[in-house]
Amino acid sequence: MAYIERQWQRQLEQSEQLYRKVKQSIPSLREGFMLQLLEGHLYYLSDKELAGKMKELDWDTENKQFAYVAVQLSGMSSYDAASEKDKQLISFAAANIIEELCSSSRELFHVINFQDLSIGLFLIVDGSTDPIEIKEKLTKLANDFISALNKVLRMNVTIVISRTSRHIGELPELAAQTRQALRYREIDPCNQLIDMDDFLLAGHQPVRFPFELEREIVHAFSIGMEEETLERISRFMQALQKESSTELIVHQGMMKLLGSMWDAVLKSGANPYILYQGEDLYEQLQAIREPGEMLDWFRNKLVAPFIQSLSPSCDPELKAAIDQLLLRIREEVQSDISLEGYAEQMQMSPYKLSRAFKQITGENYVDYVTRLRIDKCKELLLKTDLKINDIAEMLRYQPSHLIRLFKKGEGMTPANSANGIPPSVCPIS
Repeated sequence: MAYIERQWQRQLEQSEQLYRKVKQSIPSLREGFMLQLLEGHLYYLSDKELAGKMKELDWDTENKQFAYVAVQLSGMSSYDAASEKDKQLISFAAANIIEELCSSSRELFHVINFQDLSIGLFLIVDGSTDPIEIKEKLTKLANDFISALNKVLRMNVTIVISRTSRHIGELPELAAQTRQALRYREIDPCNQLIDMDDFLLAGHQPVRFPFELEREIVHAFSIGMEEETLERISRFMQALQKESSTELIVHQGMMKLLGSMWDAVLKSGANPYILYQGEDLYEQLQAIREPGEMLDWFRNKLVAPFIQSLSPSCDPELKAAIDQLLLRIREEVQSDISLEGYAEQMQMSPYKLSRAFKQITGENYVDYVTRLRIDKCKELLLKTDLKINDIAEMLRYQPSHLIRLFKKGEGMTPANSANGIPPSVCPIS
């Protein structure tokens, strides 16, 4: 009997140890279960089967209602040199704050830290509670979150409260809709509370895309004008924000701009895999939410490496080729010359030639040729009896177009210039 008693006592101790271990592992088991559920991986289970699994995790779901709250922190750009590790630490701190605030509530809950400055909160509410009362409780809880996160982390907070549901199987869709609504937050730095019951997408309002600015950016980027490119990207961002202040529209506009600039990289003949060290630029931009971070990313990740690769100082042969081209242009200024024609003769892309020309001369090709032809026009007006129509034909211009260019550059018409002394005469030898 003593032996049986000892064995029985040992079995009880082992059972208690096992029970304690199971209890200790429940939080991590819940975490894994909720991630699978909210990601839609448990779609094949019925509500009854899901309820059974949740009961195993000490969640009573009988006669309950379910809600989901999405929390997004913003204002990370105010932190100097914030890294990915900093984001994870801030997300961890925010999740702990939210969990502590929820613990004072009688409702069952589970906090999910996505480690990207966003937090998910799953709530199980008494099924007999009036929906209006539930929404009031959730709104008060959300305002408590905002107040605490503002005070402790000094960051702006956007919170979306889902509608309630009595079906566990609807939770994946509920969570997806709620998290998606975060993208419609105002891009301006402020706290925002969005109720999915009142949430309407303003899709009926047209959004004007700044196509002209996009073309200017791509052109400046293609020919290596770094400061102009960055200044226009900033204006592009401001134009998007002016048209639509929601994060989603601004982000999609910046993604489209990335596609246009990526196309320019490919047309330049550069190998983007080498240039950007095999990084997925689309994936990187997709993960950025703050306007300031987006602008920094364009400057450091996209523009700077490409501009550096274009430096003619790294290619003495290219500089010598441009010097030879300048001599040819002076000799052939009265011919039907074009950048594309010279690029074909030099066996390089027009993008590359245009870029190198601008970097070495400080002037784009069209402006350079126009200046030379205006100088030639002044020289012919002073030294010959040719009429403006004849000079225009020699310089491959329509007379009216030549007169406009001349007046724009010299501040007077060709006729006035022929009768007096022009501001400057630079004969072409």
